[in-house]
Amino acid sequence: ETTNQGGDKPDAPVPLAIQDAQEYAPDGSPQNANNVGATHDSDSTTYWRSWSYFDGPDLVPSVKQGVGIVYDLGSDKDIAGASIALRYGGDHTTLSVYAVDSLNPSGPVGSMQQIATGRTSDSTLKVTAKEPVNSRYVLIWMTAMPYSPQDEYSDPGYKQGITDVAFTG
Repeated sequence: ETTNQGGDKPDAPVPLAIQDAQEYAPDGSPQNANNVGATHDSDSTTYWRSWSYFDGPDLVPSVKQGVGIVYDLGSDKDIAGASIALRYGGDHTTLSVYAVDSLNPSGPVGSMQQIATGRTSDSTLKVTAKEPVNSRYVLIWMTAMPYSPQDEYSDPGYKQGITDVAFTG
């Protein structure tokens, strides 16, 4: 057990409002571009989804480099973490959060500044930055998805959906 000698409490995370979002498909093959707004509409029954893939859970290198969505926070903010509610649990989802230069970021993902990364077999993933990163635009980039059975919209396969995204500063 540790005690805080200075008496200063760490700042509580502050929710950051999302102004806009756009799917990021550097390979020119968007997954479900019309539904990105469902990831920040405060409605857990709506979601953006990926395609179903035969190979997985890791997309790289056999399927594609990843799938993602860029969020616009309206102005530069210090981003300390993210909470992502996922449609499918199971082994496993891997995603990273990056600071990017616009809703249409330039350059490969590997050249972007990573804020945090995480992996889960649950239907929620929370990631926290070692140090907050200042940016207006934030990319959530998914590189692994669990196997899930057929549902009303998609075939069985390695796939994932994002129902709700929240960023904190």
